[in-house]
Amino acid sequence: MASTCRVTATNYNAAASAVIVLTPSSEIITITSYPVAMEQPYAKRTELLPVSTRQGSQSTVKSAMTTRKMLGLSSAQFASEDYSASTGSNPASIWYWNISAFDIVEVSVRLVVDLEYRVIFYDRQAATLSKTLKVVKTPQEIEERRKRQADLPLVMNYVVPTEKSVRRVSL
Repeated sequence: MASTCRVTATNYNAAASAVIVLTPSSEIITITSYPVAMEQPYAKRTELLPVSTRQGSQSTVKSAMTTRKMLGLSSAQFASEDYSASTGSNPASIWYWNISAFDIVEVSVRLVVDLEYRVIFYDRQAATLSKTLKVVKTPQEIEERRKRQADLPLVMNYVVPTEKSVRRVSL
């Protein structure tokens, strides 16, 4: 159980720089200044310089963290804890990615955040085939079947009853 967060920031202001700080934490924290942000454990930062081009100044900060490391547990403690939860709900112990931005002037910075979660699914119900599911064939198998069917003569069987017996007539 782990997570990776990547924040890509773009500064479009030609007169001001900006600082983005990425901090994993076991609680949602309110960070009011850059020095306080950098005092947090596992904090990473990136700086955006003022650029006067249309593309702006772009920088990325990336951090990865495991649940065991974030909560400060040993391997034995982590194995004995229950971090399970139903799909769509939170476990009892969770942690957060906090993104802080400093020295931003007006709406001059754009952030793109990519989150990746690595989880373990267990006790999953195995999917069963329904009776209406048809076997999917490869294109080569379909083409071979068409060729075989094209080689067969077209035979239509009719049953014509007679007085003494039933005869089959092929057309």
